[in-house]
Amino acid sequence: MATYAIEKGLTALPRPWEHNPSKWAERIRVCLLASVAALIAAYMGLYQWGLPDNEWDPVFGERSQRVLDSAVSHAIRRWIGIPDAALGSIAYLGDVIFGLTGSTRRWQHRP
Repeated sequence: MATYAIEKGLTALPRPWEHNPSKWAERIRVCLLASVAALIAAYMGLYQWGLPDNEWDPVFGERSQRVLDSAVSHAIRRWIGIPDAALGSIAYLGDVIFGLTGSTRRWQHRP
């Protein structure tokens, strides 16, 4: 696959691709969405640490509070030492970092 792209030039699409999945227009959308999700998850993590008095979630509303205050959530905090929502925020930040790294040609080497 990579040899086909090299033979046809750096902008060639290897088979079976019909578009460049690493172009910035594709990656920026994912990074922006992951950034918003990281902020929401960070706020939920602060709620689990007891800093804000109430939880705010624009997607699930009050149902999120039941999950954040559940026995499973408390058990994860006891085992790991940090709230599970903070772990989610870290994971979303990882998505942002990995989405921003690499060139627009990275898909040609590891599609």
